[in-house]
Amino acid sequence: MERPERIKALIELLDDPEHEVYEAVQDALVRTGPSVLPELESAWEASSLDLVQRRIEDIVSAIQFNDTAQQLVAWSRVDDSDLLNGLLLVAKLRYPELDFNLIINKVKTICHRIWLDLHNGLTPPETAKAISHFCFEVYGFAIHPQLTAESHFVNQLLHSKRGSPVLLALLYAQIGQQLGLPIYPVSLPRNIVLAYRRYADTSDPSPSATLFYISPANKGMMFGRLEVEQFLRAEGIQPQPEHFIPCTNTVAVQTLLQSLVFHLERLQKPEQAQHYKQLLLAMSPPPDG
Repeated sequence: MERPERIKALIELLDDPEHEVYEAVQDALVRTGPSVLPELESAWEASSLDLVQRRIEDIVSAIQFNDTAQQLVAWSRVDDSDLLNGLLLVAKLRYPELDFNLIINKVKTICHRIWLDLHNGLTPPETAKAISHFCFEVYGFAIHPQLTAESHFVNQLLHSKRGSPVLLALLYAQIGQQLGLPIYPVSLPRNIVLAYRRYADTSDPSPSATLFYISPANKGMMFGRLEVEQFLRAEGIQPQPEHFIPCTNTVAVQTLLQSLVFHLERLQKPEQAQHYKQLLLAMSPPPDG
């Protein structure tokens, strides 16, 4: 841990015109972590220099991103990690002051409204149709026409009702699971479809274990294994067993981050994309041994 006098000395160097000096100061303060945030906030308020304030803002953003990234890596190491919590942490990377409880309560409200319309006599296809009706007709969720970086964050999806195909699928999966239904994400290249299973065992690879697949990107369209194979072959990918069974929540969130990286690169924001690439690398399973 850096000593207080060392922190003070570093902050006093933030007005140094030499970029090399600033980079060294920035690196030291970012490595110190969240404990330095109060001092940085005080320095921002005390300074009248735009340069110093911009530099402090950049350092604060980097510290907050790294802290949330560490939380997301820790989340990914838990076998039964909660999907919604993963989506919240991804959103917090972009919105550090995000109110988790606000988002959690919004999802609960959606689930409760759908639950009121479900009953035990519905077949699985009828149940999926009911959920899709509420998601896409009542609430109006849809694919974002621009597919911006913001369309990958759950708070923006709940606010604007527009999101990326992957995020839309993961919100649908979260709703299904909160309703106690065996609906799970299946990871495809930069895409997610959902498997409606016969039972909660997500590891059973037999074709009969999945009743049908759901595409939230197509307003809840239901389809079979053959259509998944056709999609993969159209992408030049040889179908593998893992393309047809539910993935872990960690893999689902990694797919969301991969989609975010893809769109950041398309938007010519390589520096931002690199931050998420490094996070994806950190979330990868540690090597055996």
